[in-house]
Amino acid sequence: MMDNKKVEKSKKTSWFRSLLAMMFGERVGGKMSLLEEEQVQSPMKTIMKEFFRRKLTIVGLIGFFSMLIASIIIPFFFPLDVRETNIGQISQRPSMNMMRIPRAIRGDVATLDAGPGYGVAVANNGDIYTWGTVNVHAAPLLTPPQPGRPITMVSAGDYHAMAVTGDGYIYSWGNNNPSFDLHNIPPGIQGRVVTASAGRRVSIAATDDGRIHVWGNRHDLATMTARVFPSSANAVQVETNWLTAGVR
Repeated sequence: MMDNKKVEKSKKTSWFRSLLAMMFGERVGGKMSLLEEEQVQSPMKTIMKEFFRRKLTIVGLIGFFSMLIASIIIPFFFPLDVRETNIGQISQRPSMNMMRIPRAIRGDVATLDAGPGYGVAVANNGDIYTWGTVNVHAAPLLTPPQPGRPITMVSAGDYHAMAVTGDGYIYSWGNNNPSFDLHNIPPGIQGRVVTASAGRRVSIAATDDGRIHVWGNRHDLATMTARVFPSSANAVQVETNWLTAGVR
C-alpha cells in the first residue's frame, strides 16, 4: 500500500517537473543535458532560437521596421504638399519611361520640351520624337507628325503638343476631343507663326506682326487670355501652362 502511494507521488512529482521544464526550459533539481535541453524547452524559447537561426527572416524584419520608421519620420523633414497636382498626370499609369530618350536622337537634339510624364524633341534633320507615358486621353501625343520642314521649336502641354517650323507653320497633335478644340488653328496665321506655347487645354501663339492668337477650350484660359492681352501687344515670346499665360 505504501509502495503504491510512493509510486503515485513519484508520478505526480515527475509530471510537475516536466511541466516546469516545458515552461522554463530547465530541469528542477538538476542541470539538463544537451540532448534533454533540445528535447524539452519552452515554446517561446524554441521560436526565438528558430528566428535567430534564419538570417533572411532577420533581414526582412529589419527592413520592414526601417521602412515603417522612415515613412513616419521623413515626412517631418520633407513634407508633401498635396496641393501641387499636375492635371496632365490624371489617369496616367506609373512609369519610368520619361527618362528613356530614344537612342536615335541621343547626341542629335536640335530642340526639346518636357510635358507631364513625356518628352518631345526634334533631331537636327527635322524629325520629331516623343517618349514617356501620357494621360490615357492623350495617347496620340506619342505619335507625332513629321512635317518635313525644319522645326525651330516644340512645346509640350498637358493634353497636346505643338511644333513651329522655320517658315512659320504650326503643327498640333495630341488629345482629339472636339470640345477642347485644341487643333483648330486660327486661319491666317499659318506661315507667320514666330513662337507658340501649349498649355493645359489651350494654345497661344505670336505671329510675325507681334499679334497674339489664342485657341482651345473656351472654359479654360483662352477667353481670359484674349481679353488680357491686346491684339497690338507686339509679342516676341509666349508661355502658358494650365493656369497662367505670359507674353514678352
